[in-house]
Parts: sequence; C-alpha cells; structure tokens
Amino acid sequence: MTSAQSLYFRPADMQDVAAIRDLVRAAYAKWVPVIGRETQPMTADYRLAVARHDFALLYDGDELVGLIETIDKGDHIWIENIAVAPDQQGRGLGRRLLAYAESLALRAGYAQLRLLTNAAFQSNVTLYQAADYAVTSTEPFMGGTTVYMTKMLGVTAPTSVKITLKALAGDYAIARLQNDAPIPPWADGDGFVSISRTDDELSIVCLRERVPDGTQIDAGWTCFKFQGPFAFGQAGIVLSVVQPLSTNGMGIFVVSTFDGDHLLVKEADAEKARSTLLRAGHSLV
Repeated sequence: MTSAQSLYFRPADMQDVAAIRDLVRAAYAKWVPVIGRETQPMTADYRLAVARHDFALLYDGDELVGLIETIDKGDHIWIENIAVAPDQQGRGLGRRLLAYAESLALRAGYAQLRLLTNAAFQSNVTLYQAADYAVTSTEPFMGGTTVYMTKMLGVTAPTSVKITLKALAGDYAIARLQNDAPIPPWADGDGFVSISRTDDELSIVCLRERVPDGTQIDAGWTCFKFQGPFAFGQAGIVLSVVQPLSTNGMGIFVVSTFDGDHLLVKEADAEKARSTLLRAGHSLV
C-alpha cells in the first residue's frame, strides 16, 4: 500500500511530455469502451499543454503515479486534467491530487475550483462529489453529457495564533496493553513515541510497523508535530489547530510534551486536515 509520506510532487518540464502522455493514455483507456472513442485528454498535445499550463507530477519514490494539470483563471483554479496510473487507482491518490489543487487556490486567495468531466465517467463524478464538488451545469457533447462542477472553499475564520506543523513520516498506531504490563521493548524507536499509564491501561503511540501482531491497536493515523517550543503559559496554541479541524468534522487527538504538541488525525482525513489548517492561517512543512 502506498504510504502518504513516500509521496511527493514536482513540477513538470518539457522532458516529462512523453511520460505525461503515456500516463494519461493509460489512465483514461478504461473509458474508451464506455464512450466508444478516445477521450480528449488522450489526444491532447502535451508539449503545448506543458508550455501553457501548470503540471504537478505525483511520485511514489521514483515512480510517476499521478498528475494534475491546472490553469490559474485569475479568480479560481481550473482543473484541466487529473490522472492516476491504473495500478495505483483506488489508493486515494485522486483525493491527494485534488487537495494539491485546493492548496494552489488557497495560496492564490481564490474561493473556488472548477472542472468538467463526462457524465459517463461515474467513478470520477463520485470522486469529485465526495470531495465536495457540486454540479453547476451540464451540456450535450459528442453524444454524451459534459458535467461542470465547482468546489467552494469554506471560509474558516483565521485564529490569532499561527502555528507551523510538520507531517512526520510513517503510519502511526495507538496500542492498548493491560494497566500493569511492563513497557515493551518495541515501544521505543524511530519516530514519535508517547507512553501513558493509567489505572485502566498502558497506552502507547508509535509507528505501526513496530507493533506486534495480536496487539490491540487503532491504526492508520498521521502525525503532525507542532514546530515549537512553546511556553507552558502560552494560550491558544492547541485550540487554534483543534478548533478548525473539529468544526470540519475530523476526529483527532493531541499529545503534549515538554517542548510542544503532536496532533494525530486519521490518514483518510490527512489531506482534508492539511487544507483546513491552511485556511485557518497555519503553515505546513
């Protein structure tokens, strides 16, 4: 399974034209039997497109796994094309590409993103609707229907406290042991570790890969580190981060240390959390 922390974006240049064309043709090939022809992205001139538009290439290590093509329209970001390699589909990369476009809009100060798709591409329509894109209009096109969609970026009131957070590498888990259990040797190691003992349990937060099979866990958490240190008496640090996430329906938990705090959100909500935190005025590194 693709790890969110192994993925990265880089801008495209002319040397990427062939790779872009090949990925797009492979990604859209499944729709040819549906509409009886090659899709427009499959026949586009990508040398011209790379020269005129912004392309962000999504890599997993050395492998190109997806891309997004966008155009700055002056008051919104237009998503011209989004494609994920066939063997990578179903892993949430489409959402990550959409979140990247949203970050472009936020940095530009725009309140919306727009795109179009073919009504016959039902999985694409479902993806966009799940990411809060709404259908604004439709029109006939080459025997089918073009669907126009828009996402309005909700306005989250900026807080007076601005935090820089860093996403830590790896998939985190929360393990539960008996309250009188000794601290196991696997608990300590790379990454963030938190060990808490109460009258009811011994709770350990650490990288999932270290937790032995058979241990009671809740896995699939992404960890963000507050870039401190912060004074103990400084007010509003945690609230400034927790409030916008909670308001947008995300479950979280926070672990505090001497120098600062660590925020954990479910990996499925990680991209939504990033966008929400940016809207709240925070920074991510």
